[in-house]
Amino acid sequence: MEIRPTDVISGALYLKLVNDYKEYDRRQKEIIYDQQQRIKFLEWQVEDMRIEIEESESKSHEKLREKLLRQREALKSYMNVISKLRKEVESLTLKNVQLTMEIQALMKTDTDS
Repeated sequence: MEIRPTDVISGALYLKLVNDYKEYDRRQKEIIYDQQQRIKFLEWQVEDMRIEIEESESKSHEKLREKLLRQREALKSYMNVISKLRKEVESLTLKNVQLTMEIQALMKTDTDS
């Protein structure tokens, strides 16, 4: 029903229009309230998911950091073993040179005699 400003309406029709408008306004407010509640709920879910993702990333970073630390410790251990082996090789090489010199000295004395 369309009402123009020039129309004359009865008091009953006017009250009906006012009541219909109030009902419409109430329903709109309910819809707005429901939407606001839905928004709050979704914001809460988003925040909860964000926290969960950050914790997951943090745990991933922590696990990766721990793995890297273990690898670093293993690398240090390997470097220590390499260093010890080099020292042993150096020591054995010196002993070998000394033995070779002693053998040559013995062989020289044997040939001289």
